[in-house]
Amino acid sequence: MEELDLCLEIHKKIKEIDEKIRDITEAAYFPKSQGLSDMPKGGGSNLNAVDVYIIRREELIEKRKAQHDLISKNWGNAYRTMKRKGIEAEDSELMRFRFYYGYPWKKCAAKMREIYGKHWNINRVFRVYRKVLTICTK
Repeated sequence: MEELDLCLEIHKKIKEIDEKIRDITEAAYFPKSQGLSDMPKGGGSNLNAVDVYIIRREELIEKRKAQHDLISKNWGNAYRTMKRKGIEAEDSELMRFRFYYGYPWKKCAAKMREIYGKHWNINRVFRVYRKVLTICTK
């Protein structure tokens, strides 16, 4: 399903944004050391370097929020399709862990085992995933 693929792509973008936010936060808290020189500081900008970092960080946070909104929209469409096709609640829960939350397959299996019991393992996760895709793409 197209919506599920989009969810995974958006999760990758969110990870990249999170890395940028982490880098900017580190740069704001741990600025580069100033060179020791008796030359006056140049530049006509009235903005402090830390202010620039904070502004950029806020922009990235807004961008991340927009990406989360896109995931919610795409997941809603995929979930309605699964409901319409008669996918069981347990199976759609697996799909939610993978595509809405962006968990890796092993973590999905662990979550399903934690919630629904020991019969959930990585092989069952993949069987259910293929079954759901087959049903939904018919």
